[in-house]
Amino acid sequence: MENLEYEHDGLDYELKLAKHFISLKDETGDIATSDVAVQSYQRVENSADAELTLAIAKLFDANQKAEEAKRWYELAWSKEIAEARVREREEEVKAAEERAAAAEKKERDIRIAIARIYAAQAVTSDEKAHAVSLFAELDPSDNKLIRDTECDEANIAVALGVLYFNGTTVDEDLAKGYKYFIKAASLGHPYGFWMMAKLFDEGLNVGREQIVPPNEFMRTAFDELAKEKNYSVDPTEATS
Repeated sequence: MENLEYEHDGLDYELKLAKHFISLKDETGDIATSDVAVQSYQRVENSADAELTLAIAKLFDANQKAEEAKRWYELAWSKEIAEARVREREEEVKAAEERAAAAEKKERDIRIAIARIYAAQAVTSDEKAHAVSLFAELDPSDNKLIRDTECDEANIAVALGVLYFNGTTVDEDLAKGYKYFIKAASLGHPYGFWMMAKLFDEGLNVGREQIVPPNEFMRTAFDELAKEKNYSVDPTEATS
């Protein structure tokens, strides 16, 4: 017989004890339906869930205790109805949250697409500043694309590089993204330095073509440039 571990007091222990007695039904129904066991079931009558209540009902039913079985079956029925309502409400809340998240993502994707087009078409300083402002508005509290530099052209290069690396609102194009990071680094953007260091550390392949071979010298050089600006990014968030 399985030993019962006396670890908890109160309701949790009583529920555990009742489940323990139920588990003994296949070994010896006498113990599972003994006075001690029945008292245990009665103590958890109000707190047991529908599953445990139904198990108790089936136990009494299998042991020809019709009145007790009927009472527990009816109790299990009412609990199942109540729990079904709770599950339904929880599912409604979850569905609403998922719809809201999907709508928020769609809105963000649209805003990113608009910012990307403005950035690609920007020529004058005012147009570039406007494109940068559109990217900055996407996540003003923690924006890794627009910070640590006042160069709008560099910010745009980083933003487009990240979009092409992630395939956000555009088809993923690592080679094109790499070119934007080169441009960002050449314009002194610290994120551009950091990304170049990362790429020279890991290398970059597009299909069978190696766009960036690993190069320790170049990695160190760009890493030092990033450190000079006290710039670092969690590697898991490098292009997020």
